[in-house]
Amino acid sequence: MILKSELFKEGEEISWSFTHPQSGITRQTVTISEELLAHCRTAEKLIKRVAKLPDLGDYIPLAMPTPMNDMTKYIIELY
Repeated sequence: MILKSELFKEGEEISWSFTHPQSGITRQTVTISEELLAHCRTAEKLIKRVAKLPDLGDYIPLAMPTPMNDMTKYIIELY
């Protein structure tokens, strides 16, 4: 979101779901504000480089298709 803040417009909403150990499935929603976009732009200026860390799951096919969560991890170099 920080690196692609220009794709968002004030007033839009983004949401995601996750499983919380105590309350079960939880849905989180955030409304995009100008303040949030300003924070994204400020943070982006502090990032020198971003690289995706290799994941063996990208190279080794599963024996049986299963639903998977995106566990992509990145390394970020700051100025």
